[in-house]
Amino acid sequence: MKISRGLFFLLGLATALTAFLSETRVARAMESEKELIEKARQLLLQKERVSAIAFLTASAQRENKLGNSVKAKSLIQALDEVANTFITDKAQQSYELGLSLLEQDPEQALSKLEDAARVEPKNFVVELQVVRTHIILGQCSEAAIKARALIGLNPFSADAHLVLAQSVLCLNDLAEFKRVRLAAVPIPTENKIYWELLSSQEAVLSGADASTLEKAKAQLRDLDKMPESHYWIWRLDQNLSKMKIKKIGPLPKQNADKYLALCKNPAKGLQRLYSKEPLLCRHVIEVENQIKTLE
Repeated sequence: MKISRGLFFLLGLATALTAFLSETRVARAMESEKELIEKARQLLLQKERVSAIAFLTASAQRENKLGNSVKAKSLIQALDEVANTFITDKAQQSYELGLSLLEQDPEQALSKLEDAARVEPKNFVVELQVVRTHIILGQCSEAAIKARALIGLNPFSADAHLVLAQSVLCLNDLAEFKRVRLAAVPIPTENKIYWELLSSQEAVLSGADASTLEKAKAQLRDLDKMPESHYWIWRLDQNLSKMKIKKIGPLPKQNADKYLALCKNPAKGLQRLYSKEPLLCRHVIEVENQIKTLE
């Protein structure tokens, strides 16, 4: 009899727990996006950014599954805000100092960025720049590991998917790049230019056919003020020249010249304007040396 009562008690407890969890899920589902967003903001103010990101990520995923696309979109926008907002002056100052050192001393810049990351863990503004700085330093594996961790925390981050793609091409892993590109979230307009640069890099590294090379060039032709567009057109022309499919005469160097001009006399704010390109103007010596061999 005691055993039967014990089993009865456990079954009753399990039923009650299941009902409670179900009611909790229903209650959360009934919460408006404003209520959910406010909870996340409160967590952020309490310096619980990771919890806030996880909460909004789970909420947005749930709404997507339920077909509530408008509510999910609002939650994803709030997620971007929570992930990218500085909450301390100390972290923002370390971040800005890191950016100021980036061009001349990327190792010291990385140190300052990591200081900022310690003050505000999983601040995506900081963490994304840490990944880009690893790429600058040629620390491609470290960059890829950290980029994957960011996507694991916030799979809706378009910038996290971008830095992962940049990281795997830094590793010359073309197969993985294809997988990353297929898995990426929709590309926002402001990131389109960087994916086009990656497509050109992929075409060069993979030894793509002439049609693919020409298509990659066409995507970059309207990006006249972006130094890396000229660099990659230069590289694409090199591959086309080696194919000898059509006579293009001496290898055109106007894009190499344009690249050097833009990088040696940069317009004000160039680095900030194209801050999502880790290797912006990092090929100057390479291009200069190649031009010398053609003279």
